[in-house]
Amino acid sequence: MKTARMSASPSADVCAVLPGKLRTPDATDVIARQRLFSTLDELERYPLLWMADAPGSGKTTLIASYLAARELRHMWIMLDPRDSDPETFVHYLNLAAVALEPRCRGQLPELTIEDRRDITGFARRLWRTLAEHLGHHWYLVLDNIHEISDNSVVHQILRVAADELPYGTRLYLVGRSTPGRSYVRSLANHNLVLLERRTLRFTLEETRELLAIHARDAEAPTFLQLSDGWATGLILLLAFDERGDATPMNIDDTSVQHVFDYFASEVFDRLRGSQRLALLRVAMLPHASLSMAESIAGQAHTAAMLESLVKRNLFVDKRSGKEPVYTFHALFRRFLRDRARRQIPTSERTRLSRVAATLLEEDHQLDAALELLFESSDHEAAEALLFRHADDYALQGRFSALLGWLRELPRTRHDTPEHLYWSACCTSADDAMAAETLYNAAYERFTECGDMQGRFLAAAGSAEAVVYRGNDLRKLDRWLDLFESAPQAWL
Repeated sequence: MKTARMSASPSADVCAVLPGKLRTPDATDVIARQRLFSTLDELERYPLLWMADAPGSGKTTLIASYLAARELRHMWIMLDPRDSDPETFVHYLNLAAVALEPRCRGQLPELTIEDRRDITGFARRLWRTLAEHLGHHWYLVLDNIHEISDNSVVHQILRVAADELPYGTRLYLVGRSTPGRSYVRSLANHNLVLLERRTLRFTLEETRELLAIHARDAEAPTFLQLSDGWATGLILLLAFDERGDATPMNIDDTSVQHVFDYFASEVFDRLRGSQRLALLRVAMLPHASLSMAESIAGQAHTAAMLESLVKRNLFVDKRSGKEPVYTFHALFRRFLRDRARRQIPTSERTRLSRVAATLLEEDHQLDAALELLFESSDHEAAEALLFRHADDYALQGRFSALLGWLRELPRTRHDTPEHLYWSACCTSADDAMAAETLYNAAYERFTECGDMQGRFLAAAGSAEAVVYRGNDLRKLDRWLDLFESAPQAWL
């Protein structure tokens, strides 16, 4: 069993290479939409800005290009459903802060289980500490804010930011949905401003500017009518030249994926067979460095293909760093994953999932690796990966995330010694009695397996639970001989 090791800097190796979800999209070759830049300038007095519109409306591109044009110091987090767990959100926020200002390392609070009892108090400490170390005039972009569940306390942490951040510091909350009821007070107090839907739709002049790059600005009225000003629609129409039978897109939240899939299939089917297969393979990775993309695609032309898609704005963005990272637009990745399920045999998809999971593990994208393995029902590989890194989750204080993954395993695996032990670790602060029971069960199973170190760790956890409860310390007598005989290296 891999033991829960102690470390003064548990995430130091992760900080060495910035995860793809914390990198800002490259805005080098995109149109500077001055109309919207001016709007963002005018709204600068609001500490929180919420931008909501349909997928593919150009929200991410707008913010990335604005930050680049104004040369603003910023952090970027591409959110996913796992960030609804506040420990996970705070963990990545701290990584982003260290990347922006290395002196933040070791200075920012991590959310503990005890802090959950006073989230508002913790949030005040968090934002004040960030302001102390980052100073004034920095921006935090939370892309895909709709991925955070409505009942997550992450929203409470964000609302506190409006009261604690210094003037000149702003949070951009970017997603598909408008603010929930929990933000009513922030709106009423003018701490939060909502950029209205359709604000991002292209105007006729902006459409002409986009088409001028391709020497087709004379067609702007037709493009605008067919796309309804939807940024993704314009790109699709450019890629799909034969528009004789095209009808207006009439984009809304329910139709957007259907419309995208129709046009994307026309573009996708025109690629060479080897290119199509490479795309289907690379799309298994939520974020991929060039070396990762080439490894899973297994084709020499992968780099050229990805760069071509980036330059043509065909739903792949490039994020700079020590090694560039490529990310598919959510609509395009969903389209490709659906195609893969229909075109790649199950056995081959399972093999590719394991290859992708290995690449993600090596890149410290553990959540993404586990999600991929569970999606393919490869529980054996998922279990092995989870227990290889369970102590990493514990050291980061991400017990809720760890417990969530443990529960994803089949119930037939819930009585293994490792599962019992880590379930106890995740439960100990909230329910010491339940944790003691789980530790004792883990102890018995480790004993049966002959795992003496696991046996010792389970006993130590049980003793800690007994002390935490404090109602019957005589239970400690059971463990004294074991602790006295334990090797010094285990203590």
